[in-house]
Amino acid sequence: MEYNLLHAEEYYYGYLQFSYDTISKQVQTKKAALSILETQKAFAQQKLAEGQITEKEYNKVKGILDAHVLQVQAIPLDFKAEPQKQFI
Repeated sequence: MEYNLLHAEEYYYGYLQFSYDTISKQVQTKKAALSILETQKAFAQQKLAEGQITEKEYNKVKGILDAHVLQVQAIPLDFKAEPQKQFI
């Protein structure tokens, strides 16, 4: 049963990626941008813990990164795209 569920899930994701390539790329790009910003926040927090930056500097950097996160999250995805190809 679990084997069938795994293959069904892989087929479904493959179908979405293949058929709605534009939407898939938009989602992946947004996810990558958010991941980079979260990594940068973790790096700043590490530098604060190591004493390489002050609390004031950390808060300034964190504020800038949080603003960028909000900008990325506000980017709308285009769900009007039609399927590109037939998936077999």
